[in-house]
Amino acid sequence: MRVLHRNVLANVTQMIAWRAGHEVRATADGGIELRPIESLGDRGVVPGAGATVVVSPLFHAHALINMSFLLLCGATQVFAGRFEPGRMLELIETHRATYITGSPAMWHAVATDPDAATRDTDSVRVVSSGAAPIDHVTLEALGRAFPSASVVEGYGLTEGTCLVASAPLTGSVAYKLGSVGLPVFDTEVQIRAQDDSGAVLDAGGRGKLWVRGPQVTDGYLNHPEITAQQFVDGWLDTGDIAYLDEDGYLFICDRTKDMLIYKGYNVYPRELEEILVSHPDVSSAAVVGREAGSVGQEPVAFVVPMPGATIDGDAVSAFVAERVLPYKKVRDVVVVEQLPTSAAGKILKTKLREQLATAAT
Repeated sequence: MRVLHRNVLANVTQMIAWRAGHEVRATADGGIELRPIESLGDRGVVPGAGATVVVSPLFHAHALINMSFLLLCGATQVFAGRFEPGRMLELIETHRATYITGSPAMWHAVATDPDAATRDTDSVRVVSSGAAPIDHVTLEALGRAFPSASVVEGYGLTEGTCLVASAPLTGSVAYKLGSVGLPVFDTEVQIRAQDDSGAVLDAGGRGKLWVRGPQVTDGYLNHPEITAQQFVDGWLDTGDIAYLDEDGYLFICDRTKDMLIYKGYNVYPRELEEILVSHPDVSSAAVVGREAGSVGQEPVAFVVPMPGATIDGDAVSAFVAERVLPYKKVRDVVVVEQLPTSAAGKILKTKLREQLATAAT
């Protein structure tokens, strides 16, 4: 990926405005300073104060952009080293962290850790989740673990440097549960039809998410054909299925490559995953497609049990079936000790698909 210096600078500047309510200005002596944007008010991060706990790998864009924006805001940065939920909660309490960010898998581990009920987390003002969609059960658990914080989602991708959209932390516009927020400053989004027409859809229409802004990168290194397909006239085809509501809030449905087609119907794994994690015996879940001949792909659920729980696959399948249309039913449940994740905390569905393919041979 050709991530240019200007992309990084743009995304850091956008973060400072969106999260801290300040603009970056050049000074006469060649330095820079932050000036408040009066119309924005308090945005969650107060320049010159506060602290964060750094968990993301430093080679990842998530760490690069968040650390840079918080460094320019004068926040103390505490390096956690290898992630462990109890240790994370200890560092938050010890250093009075005010702004913390991470992935859904990390937040699930933190929110369900026994120490979450006893640690003093009142200093935290913002808990931000990114890298992948987060389920509503984990969001609610985070609200209990960090009662003084705004718990919000953001959306970004490597092709867009890091951040594209995020929830506004304060102001007259309220956060909407399940949404990844609004496009950050200087960023435009469109929802386009998935067919060849590429028509821009109205509010509520599900389609492919396209993005334009200064953080959109310069394409794929040494891959001109793929670059030409995804980077068109200044716009980036993100590969995500999404919709906008009437207020302009962005909702991510799923990755195009993760969506299943069963008997001609579109099946979105995230919808099934949201239902699965609401089952009392299920701690976390991921749904992938299994090849099923002429009918396409059938949904298969990988689930991690709650501590001490024993999962009945048939009962879990029935639980989902009661809540969805027949073509969306989970056809099989695989119980695992943990879901494979990347260094950035994303669930590696490719590994799960490989496991299914191996089992079928």
